[in-house]
Amino acid sequence: METNVTQPPRSEEGKSTDETAAKKKTMNLSIAEGSFAVVASAIGDNYIIPCALALDASTTQVGIMSSLTGFMVPIGQFIGAHVMEKRSRKGIAVTGAFLQACTWVLVVALAGLMWGNVLTAFLPVILIIVYTSNIITGAVSGPPWFSLMGDVVPENQRGRYFAKRNVFMNAIAILVILGLAFFLETLREDYLTLVGFMGIFFIAFGSRLTSSVLLARHYYPPFALDKCEYVRLRDFLKEVPKSNFGRFVLLVTLVNFGQMIAGPFFAIHALQNLSFNYSTYILVNLSQTLTAIILYPILGKVSDKFGNVWLLRIGACIVPILPIFWLFFTDPLNLILFPQVLGGLGWTAFNLAASNFIYDSVPPHKRGFYVAYYNFLVGMGIFAGGLTGSALITVFPDVITNFKFVFLMSGIVRFIVIVILLPKIKEVRKVSAEKPVSKFNGFKTARGLFVTLGLENLWKRHGHNHNNNQNHKHNHNHKKDKPDPQVTADPSTETGS
Repeated sequence: METNVTQPPRSEEGKSTDETAAKKKTMNLSIAEGSFAVVASAIGDNYIIPCALALDASTTQVGIMSSLTGFMVPIGQFIGAHVMEKRSRKGIAVTGAFLQACTWVLVVALAGLMWGNVLTAFLPVILIIVYTSNIITGAVSGPPWFSLMGDVVPENQRGRYFAKRNVFMNAIAILVILGLAFFLETLREDYLTLVGFMGIFFIAFGSRLTSSVLLARHYYPPFALDKCEYVRLRDFLKEVPKSNFGRFVLLVTLVNFGQMIAGPFFAIHALQNLSFNYSTYILVNLSQTLTAIILYPILGKVSDKFGNVWLLRIGACIVPILPIFWLFFTDPLNLILFPQVLGGLGWTAFNLAASNFIYDSVPPHKRGFYVAYYNFLVGMGIFAGGLTGSALITVFPDVITNFKFVFLMSGIVRFIVIVILLPKIKEVRKVSAEKPVSKFNGFKTARGLFVTLGLENLWKRHGHNHNNNQNHKHNHNHKKDKPDPQVTADPSTETGS
């Protein structure tokens, strides 16, 4: 049962008007909260591996750290989802964010110990422990936050709202990360890199602490979790291969598995093999984020109009070819123009569609469980993918050759998964324009993986063919595009490159 619920103030217009205003205020607050949270998150994403290398971590240790963090997310999500049965969403979300902020102080301390030449042999292992703690505490706040935003944001505005939120968040992240990159590069020239890392991760602490304060100011609508609505992981797993939502979860899990085969090693490849300085490394990294900022408003409208499955297919056409570019390009400009900018389109479409698909598929009171189980499987995919990449690197000691091999394997795995699973996923909610969804089949998805740069022509061709065949397939499309009744009625019956 939800306790400690923050209630909206009453007014002359009545309770419904007050609640609408409170939800609107929370939507605005969430943009500010996310902007502070993303600064800490972006610092971790962009600087934790360079910091690990500065602490003399090995390639294998970096791979293990990346794998473990993926595994810790579902553990934190489990905790957050199950505690919701007895504790308030507000208490869980705020406490998780606060504890995550505190772990950044420990990272600052580790950089200080390395600078002082204290316990240097143990610091990489301690960093792995501290960073995994950072991930798990942040993940605890995920299910209550996800459940809350599902109650607060109107269904017909989710695509545009979360796109707008992500634009603000990523714009701020870019400005901060760019500034920190040049700051760190200046200190590197003066041999004060570790001092720079201490300052950077202290900023992460302050940012996440501020976001926890803003989380406490959100409006949390009354929320009760009945025993009959409890969803067991065992039941969820049994239905994964059988249901529409389950096949969606399997798709995202295996795509993340493929991504993580190479994911931990792009940074090492850029910093060590390609000899990028910190400024160049960050510019290459942030080019994908900048692309995402430009595309979020467009893709948010696409999601609302055409549905999340079609948006998922746009991303799925792109993500398998991204690691392949790293086999052939070594200069920063080409890496920015091809895998990063193109990845900004692919991953933004894929991730935005995946997030909104969960909102559309799961009843409000079960979102916490489903998000936890979804992230459990995705986290297992990340964990297994990172370990697979690390094993390949360890077995074959030629670093440059191995990086290219894992990049190739990453692309092949993504391609196979998408071709097999993507055509089996159906749109859940009713959309205003269903033509692109109904006409985009598995063979065209496979072909699109090789002609990504011709997506516009592919779209036009599908639209033309649809008009020619509309009368012939009118009677079949009604049944073909009908959402999976297991998902729409009650899902509990089913369960960077």
